[in-house]
Amino acid sequence: MKLQFPPLISASRFEYLLSEMIHILKQIKGNLMPPEPSKPPEDDVWLSSKEAMMRLRISASTFYRLKKAHKLKQHRMGGRDYYRQSDIDRCYEEA
Repeated sequence: MKLQFPPLISASRFEYLLSEMIHILKQIKGNLMPPEPSKPPEDDVWLSSKEAMMRLRISASTFYRLKKAHKLKQHRMGGRDYYRQSDIDRCYEEA
């Protein structure tokens, strides 16, 4: 003789609960996944001091005055100063 138990929940209720659990798990997965790394702009190029002066069409004394006033953000690499083209372009637009 085989014992039979009445179902605890209906089939439709089970399907609903299962779909809710899947939805919650997808949200959790989305929160756990690391965000895509941001990519630098493609036109963002490193310029030397001389290249930056030529791009801004200014003299060396004006360039160093802007640098001293912290209007140009420099990055030191290998003992030399470099500037992002986007920073130089922004400085050019402000002038």
